[in-house]
Amino acid sequence: MKKTLEFKAHDGEIEDIALGPDNKVVTAGRDFQCCVWQQDQLVTGLRWNENLPGIPDKAYRYQACRDSGTFLGLGTVTGSVAIHIAFSLQ
Repeated sequence: MKKTLEFKAHDGEIEDIALGPDNKVVTAGRDFQCCVWQQDQLVTGLRWNENLPGIPDKAYRYQACRDSGTFLGLGTVTGSVAIHIAFSLQ
């Protein structure tokens, strides 16, 4: 596998990663954050509780996963994300 990108996405462990066809990466971390990235640049953070003001920020954690078949996303316990080309995985 060839690493194409690595960056710090979260404080603490990465819960899950989704890779989109438009080269965007969505990460969900144990820091109660869910973020959309273009390369290593933050596009937006998802705020599920903006319309539910009575629920505290840390009431729920994000968790999601999707297979793109082209890239492999690796989230670490330190909060970094590495993207690998997965064409040779068997």
